[in-house]
Parts: sequence; C-alpha cells; structure tokens
Amino acid sequence: MTYQYTEQNLLEVPNTYMYSPYEGRIFLETYISSREDKLIGFEKSVDLYVPEAARTIVSALRNWVLTNASPHRRSQCNTYCDFSVADIPGSDQAPPSAQILFDSINNIDTLELLCSLLHEQREYRLKKSTEVIWHKLIQKYEVTKKIYDCYGAKLKKGTGSYNNTNLYVLLSLSCAIHYIHSGSLVALNAMLKLNDTLCSLTPVELDASSCLSRNLLVCIELSFVDGLVNGD
Repeated sequence: MTYQYTEQNLLEVPNTYMYSPYEGRIFLETYISSREDKLIGFEKSVDLYVPEAARTIVSALRNWVLTNASPHRRSQCNTYCDFSVADIPGSDQAPPSAQILFDSINNIDTLELLCSLLHEQREYRLKKSTEVIWHKLIQKYEVTKKIYDCYGAKLKKGTGSYNNTNLYVLLSLSCAIHYIHSGSLVALNAMLKLNDTLCSLTPVELDASSCLSRNLLVCIELSFVDGLVNGD
C-alpha cells in the first residue's frame, strides 16, 4: 500500500478527500512511513525564516515535541529540526488584530491575517471572536484546499496566487498550537491536510527554510497521532 494523498502536487491537483475509505492499521503504518520519508536532513544548522509573530510559536512547538513526545519522536526532532529561527525581514511590527482585518471593507492580506492569529496564539488560546475568524479561514481552505494571497472583505472569495507555501506553513502552525490548547479535531484534521500539501512538494519546489518548517510540522503531527493511537 502507498499513501496516495501526497503522490502528486496538491497545489496543482487538490484532493477533495471525499469518501476516503477506512483502511485500518496498515493505512496508519503506511501514512507514518510516508511522513517519516519526507524528513530531510541538513549537514549543518540552517535558519528557519518565519514572520516575527510566529517565532515564539515555532520554538514552543519544538520544545513541546522534545518535552512531550516519545523518545523516537524526540530523536527525530533533534535530528531534523536543528535550526535557528530568524525573522523574515520587515516582519518585526505587531500586526493589526484579526478582528480589525476582518471588519475592514478592504481585501484581507492572508499573510497579515495569519500573522495576527499567530501573534494572539503565542501565549493564550484565541479569543472567542478571533476563533470565529480562524474557523472561517479553515473553512475557506477546506472548500478549495488552497490558500490565496488575498481574500475579499469578511473572507469572501480568494484572489491572487495560491502557491505561496509559507501560507500553508503558517496556517499549519496555527492549527498545531490550537490543537495543543484546545484538543480541537478540526485543527488536527486541517493540519493533516495542510501537511499533505507540503509533503506533496519535492525539495526542489521548497526552499531550505520551507523544508525545515515541514520537518517540524511532520514531527509535531506524528507526535499528535501517536498520542491519539496510544490514548494519551
């Protein structure tokens, strides 16, 4: 059996996941093996570039794996997530609140919205009003399996490119921290699909920083799945 959901570029050929059959333990083992095969090693530490709003969360998630995951996952994290976190130039200013962006009559810049969500998630669960916006963004992704550069006011129709892999990384990070805070299966389900998209891309299609982000997300995701399988 092969894990079919990452066999082709999901940015270009999205998978709807409709009527996916239940294939039992062998599917789970195939999925785990497929994810582990996507981990990429580097000869030396590489910088992982993220917006400043995500910097604390990236460090917190790596520490979560090293503190809470199994010895095997901790070893994988130490091996494949050896990076220094660096800010993307020009991202050091606190973003506007998600509510302000959502209430504006202007188009919503998706990167700015994600930075706003992550900024709020750095220490606490999302406020109820912000969580409504988070769920709406997840719903937009679930419908198309794409994240556009911009959305209309109130997160209406997406416009621009959907090939910015950084947006998929940031939304997956948001899902990961949301799952830790709330245990939301909506967050975990979206994270699995976002990571499918990232894992469907070859190293040639991702820069080193994106590959490192994917490494971290895979280690976190597998740690979550281990917890569910083991009943933790």
